[in-house]
Amino acid sequence: MDSKQAIRRFIVDELLSGDDQITDDDNLLRDGMVDSLGMLRLVSHMEELAGRKIPPTDFTVENFRDINALGSYLRRLMDDRGPGHGG
Repeated sequence: MDSKQAIRRFIVDELLSGDDQITDDDNLLRDGMVDSLGMLRLVSHMEELAGRKIPPTDFTVENFRDINALGSYLRRLMDDRGPGHGG
């Protein structure tokens, strides 16, 4: 499962109670699909997948807007992890 699929599965299963009527470019916060508590859960899940903490400077609309952005960001986070950068 790639990073975008992993994010999508978590959002659908854990945050939307199985309601998969979401597209990869739906704005998660603006459209009310994910609330602040849900975003905290999502961040925790992403940190677990990446094996590292998300730097505070990375909490931007560009990184967290939709599933496409989240998947791209998670791939970059995992690529930057490198040896010895476990969480």
